[in-house]
Amino acid sequence: MNDRAVLVYGAGGFLGRDLVTRFWNAGMKVYGTASRPSPEPPYVPMWPGREPGDWGAPPEDLHALVIAAGPRPGLVEEADTMRHLLAVRNAIAWARHYGVQRVVFVSVLGASTEGPHPLQRVKAQAEAIVERAGLAWTIVRPSLLFGRGADLFDRLESWASLPVSLVPVSPAVVQPVFVGDVSEAILRIIGHPATVGRTFDLPGPHLVTLRDLIRQMAADGVWWQRRVLSVAPDWRFARFVRWPWTPGEWDYFETEPRVRDSRWLVDLGILPRTLSMYYAPFGRHLS
Repeated sequence: MNDRAVLVYGAGGFLGRDLVTRFWNAGMKVYGTASRPSPEPPYVPMWPGREPGDWGAPPEDLHALVIAAGPRPGLVEEADTMRHLLAVRNAIAWARHYGVQRVVFVSVLGASTEGPHPLQRVKAQAEAIVERAGLAWTIVRPSLLFGRGADLFDRLESWASLPVSLVPVSPAVVQPVFVGDVSEAILRIIGHPATVGRTFDLPGPHLVTLRDLIRQMAADGVWWQRRVLSVAPDWRFARFVRWPWTPGEWDYFETEPRVRDSRWLVDLGILPRTLSMYYAPFGRHLS
């Protein structure tokens, strides 16, 4: 792999930062483009702050493009949808124009034009753009990402650290997946021609309710016994509680599909990190 160079579009995001580190540690040359580049990124910054329609010619040694940029679950409005689709369309047009054949697109679990959440619908439209481009594409669909620096999970962890944490009753379950496992999957996908033209669902190994997730985080308490208290579903709209999630994120909790097939772990040879491993004492050092 050390003879290949990769461009990460969205290198400043949560997954993008982990991808850069993963590629760098694998001995690859990493280029990155981000709206807000890090002060000292472990990659070669390209076209700082520019969108794909304004990119110039790529480096001669570029092997693959990873599109990791996109709206977050709680911040999907019509303007974000149009902006994301335009960015993906321009990035794909750029790759075709300059002969960058290998493309990995980061979608979302449950992507569908009929999906209940806006993020699932916009990602399905973006997938169609990638698939029709005539490039050597692979699509990955991770579930909610956890790990060091995950904004949503940091907020949930702060909520769980309270003596009493409130959680509205909901039958919904999610399958959080460790960000490092997703990065490792993409690294291995780039190195295997057999993954071209395939779509990989990347759910975490366990189904958990939001209440169980908060309880897992709260179990790390030392100085007092923390409690997780279930409240009525209508409380999720209560303005007198400063919830750690946005309404859009709550909607995403309730619409992420249940995908019990985790063959990607076997196909790509990855041993998954679980929530119980990560939130155990000293578990946050996982990488």
